[in-house]
Amino acid sequence: MQRYVVFYESADDVMSKAPPVYPRHLARLKEYRDRGDLLLVGTFGDPQAEGSMAVFGSREAAEEFVRDDPFVNEAWSRLGRCGSGTRSQARSERVLISAP
Repeated sequence: MQRYVVFYESADDVMSKAPPVYPRHLARLKEYRDRGDLLLVGTFGDPQAEGSMAVFGSREAAEEFVRDDPFVNEAWSRLGRCGSGTRSQARSERVLISAP
């Protein structure tokens, strides 16, 4: 079964920008979870230094989520990168570049 992983790199000032947009980001996560598109989400240790990831069931859902994610567009990320594959294979492609 194919999975799509979005890796986020935190912007330098994420800790000041993220709190105001977090409620909208969380609502989006819940929407994708409830419809079965979001399988897993979380940070790596220190999100400022190590970033975070989200796992989706389809590339389309991953790209749609990243494109309209308030953390990406308003606070969080310099880059969202999507990798796909199974447990035995993986490849990585850039699906989003930029955030303010």
